[in-house]
Amino acid sequence: MAIGGSLLIFQIAQHQGYIKVNWSRLNKDLQQAQNELARRTDGKLPRLIEQAQKFVKDNVFLATGFAGGFLLGVASS
Repeated sequence: MAIGGSLLIFQIAQHQGYIKVNWSRLNKDLQQAQNELARRTDGKLPRLIEQAQKFVKDNVFLATGFAGGFLLGVASS
């Protein structure tokens, strides 16, 4: 709630001219962060998927209980 409220106040202050945002610099920094994240995680996703599959196979009862609870939660909302 506090983060959402802070973002709302920030957006209003920027719109009213109290805060000046250098959007080109922000976009450049976000692009650099995205590139760095992609570089660090490249190739790790297949290994993570394999580990998740192994965990589910080793803990079938836990996985089915979680999936059932998750689906009941989604269905009731």
